[in-house]
Amino acid sequence: MTMCLLIYFTDLEAYALTVTDPTDLTFDIGVDNIVTYSIDLRNAGGTDIAAADSGNNFALSFLISSHVDPTDIDATIETFAAETSNSENLNAGILAGSTITVTTVAAMINIPSDDCETYQYTCVQVSKDDTATFTDSVSTNNYVCLAFGDVAEGLAGIKTCSGWYFITHVRIHSSSNCQLKQTISSEVLIYLDTPLNFL
Repeated sequence: MTMCLLIYFTDLEAYALTVTDPTDLTFDIGVDNIVTYSIDLRNAGGTDIAAADSGNNFALSFLISSHVDPTDIDATIETFAAETSNSENLNAGILAGSTITVTTVAAMINIPSDDCETYQYTCVQVSKDDTATFTDSVSTNNYVCLAFGDVAEGLAGIKTCSGWYFITHVRIHSSSNCQLKQTISSEVLIYLDTPLNFL
């Protein structure tokens, strides 16, 4: 029944999220990180979304989430404003079944140090701008998320949290010539105030 109704309505969908700058993003934890994105928006309905006569068609916001679905009842989220003063295509129309790309969207992402490990995804939410005249008939597809990881692999950026770590192998080197003296196999619990990327 829903699919039949969508033939006659517009449906704004957050379709894809890409980090465009920096391309080697590693988040500093507990501070603002300026990140620039491009966002693919899709009209999943059967009726065209017309271009805005004035103002914008689409509004954006960002969040980090513990769940790939940030609307999940168990999800923990932090939200961030989108900086769109240099963005393109926020006023564009979208043909039925087609996709556009909104470029140069920035946000200051701050991952809290106290519960850094909780957050697993960066997400964007798209919604109809207050001045837009089209109808978004389905609201359950207004988010798209990227897991944290290497931007080169299409992910949201590397997130390395400080905290307690188990180290099971410690290699001891000579300070004079860096020759390997021995490997100790032992489980050691350490706390890192400064994250180490190789862990």
